Amino acid sequence: MTEKPAGDDAPKAVFRTFNTRAEADLVSNVLAGAGIASFVASDDCGAIDPALSFVRGVKVLVAQEDFESAEALLEDGDPPSPEADVPSES
Repeated sequence: MTEKPAGDDAPKAVFRTFNTRAEADLVSNVLAGAGIASFVASDDCGAIDPALSFVRGVKVLVAQEDFESAEALLEDGDPPSPEADVPSES
């Protein structure tokens, strides 16, 4: 599975909202590892006032078409291994 380019024009949906950028980045990286493009969005004055994220939250957005796949990935708790995509040498 290949990750979609970040400039994809597909409609986005808020997948999850977190209290910190670290939590949002962690989930975004898990999604990227499974080939699901995501975007982290926060209104913290360009990181000048990170405390604003506690009030407004840090959002992870995914393409609407990837929303169900992202949900399944996090609920499963077991991201696909990279070896799963490698053909055997038989």
